Amino acid sequence: MTDELRSVEEEILGLWSKTEIWEFRNDPGSPFFVIAHPFHWKSLPVEHRAVQAALLGKYRHWYELFHRCHALHSSDVLDELTKTNEQILGAIELKSDWGKPRRLKKNRPQLAGKIDLFRNLLSRHTAVKD
Repeated sequence: MTDELRSVEEEILGLWSKTEIWEFRNDPGSPFFVIAHPFHWKSLPVEHRAVQAALLGKYRHWYELFHRCHALHSSDVLDELTKTNEQILGAIELKSDWGKPRRLKKNRPQLAGKIDLFRNLLSRHTAVKD
């Protein structure tokens, strides 16, 4: 499962490299002021959407197996797993939030930090088996 998680992370980074992050700015000539996330992913080009769909399927399958293996954890751990799952799905679906950095290289450590929860739980199982 650890190798497949690593593969998912690499594929997310590959997907990100196929688009860009743009900055939302209000039109200074408009009488309206819009409050929105400052940085957004541009739409993924059509030719890469099949890759995105395959990655979503791969990740959802991985998470289903992972979640079943960890279903007996306490509710706070399960809540954290659910939150992290939603964040990873958001990363694959190119959803933006208030914490989205402008530069791709600053998004990479954020993704790794989110995935670390999964890695840490998987490494505990590996250590127990040894």
